[in-house]
Amino acid sequence: DQRILESGYLPEFLYDLKILDTTHPLTVLRDQGHIMPAARVAVGRGLVGPAFSRAIRQGVPPFSTIPL
Repeated sequence: DQRILESGYLPEFLYDLKILDTTHPLTVLRDQGHIMPAARVAVGRGLVGPAFSRAIRQGVPPFSTIPL
């Protein structure tokens, strides 16, 4: 529902549904989920396409591995 996306509570909603990795507190996931520093490094290295995509995801926690 679009209202969830616009509400600002999407991370909490996904965490409560266990779609996000719940082995870490949500605050830790938020801290680890910032991609701008990695994006700046990737751009500086001239990475584009799939290489850029892989680079900005390194160290970012995955979605939950729990089957839905």
